[in-house]
Amino acid sequence: MDKKKCKKFLMTVLTLAMAVCLLPVMVPPAVAADTTTSLSGTLTTVNSFYRPNLGSTGGSITDIHVGPELVPTTYLADSGAIYQAEDSLFNYFTVNFTPAVTGNYTLTVTSASLSPAASDHGYGTSTGAADDTTMFIYLAGKFNPDGTITFVNGTDQNDGISDSSGPLKGLMYGQDDIAASGSLYSDLNNFRSQIASGAATADSNYPTVGQFSAGTTYTLVLTSYVSGVTGTINVDITGPGSVSISSNSYTSGYDTAYTATINTRTDGSAADVTGSVELKQGGSTIATASKTSTGTYTASASNGTYDIFINNADTGTDITINNAAN
Repeated sequence: MDKKKCKKFLMTVLTLAMAVCLLPVMVPPAVAADTTTSLSGTLTTVNSFYRPNLGSTGGSITDIHVGPELVPTTYLADSGAIYQAEDSLFNYFTVNFTPAVTGNYTLTVTSASLSPAASDHGYGTSTGAADDTTMFIYLAGKFNPDGTITFVNGTDQNDGISDSSGPLKGLMYGQDDIAASGSLYSDLNNFRSQIASGAATADSNYPTVGQFSAGTTYTLVLTSYVSGVTGTINVDITGPGSVSISSNSYTSGYDTAYTATINTRTDGSAADVTGSVELKQGGSTIATASKTSTGTYTASASNGTYDIFINNADTGTDITINNAAN
C-alpha cells in the first residue's frame, strides 16, 4: 500500500473509532431496594379460634385462597374461595400492619418453632415438621375470632355464606405451605406460609393477590396447621416501603424482631463459613442468618438469648437480644 492510500485508510479507521466513541451510553435507571419489616409472635393458649378451613376449597396445599372480603357475600364452594371454618381450636397471634407505600408486598414466615411438631409429615425421612404454619390476612377491624357463620339454607355444603361475624368476616387471603414435594417426608417440603402480591390464587373470581394500599390497615393472623400447638413464629414483610406494626383487640404474644449481626473470622480476618448460620434455643432453630458481606451474617429474632450454630454445630457462643443485639 502506498503512503497516500495508507494515510486515507488510517483516517477512515480513526473516523470510525471516533464515531464509536461518540455513541451515547445508556445507563439503566436505578432500582429502589425493597424494605423488609420483621416481627415475631408466640402462639399460646390465651388466643384460640376456629380458623378458616383451607382444605374445604380443594386444590393444592400450596394454593393461596381468597376469602369473603374479596368475593360476593354469597358464593359457591367450588369457586375455590374459603367458605368453612375448622371444627377444632387453633392457637394464634395477630397484629395489624399498614404500608407506607402502595405496591406489591410479600409476607413470609421465615422460621417457626412449634410444639408438638407434626407427627405425620415433615422433613428428611422421619423428622416431624415443627414449622407448619398457616397465614391469614384480613381487612383491619373485621377480624372476629369469637363470632358465628350463617350459611345459605342452613348448611355449609356448596351453598355459600349469607352472613359471617366470625373467623371468615373480613378475610382476604389464606395460605398453608410454601412448597410440597409430593412426599410426606422430604427436605424439598416447606411447611411455612407465604402470601405475595401478584401470586396466583385458587379462586376463579379473584385470580391473583392484589397490591396493598398505602395508609390502609390490614390484620395479619398467624396460626398452625396442627391444632393446639404453641411456639414462636417469625415473619418478614417485604415491599417497596416500610410497614408500621400495631396491636389490635386480639393481639397477644407479639414481640418486635430485631436484626442480629454475626461476624465470622479465620485467623483474625473476615471469612465466610461452610453451611448455614443459625440462632437456636433449646435445640430448635429460631432464625437462619443471611450473608450480607464476606464474614457477615444477619438474622431477625425477638428478645432473648440464642446459641449460634454454624453448619449445624454449636459454636459455644451465644448472642443476647434485648431491644438490640449484644
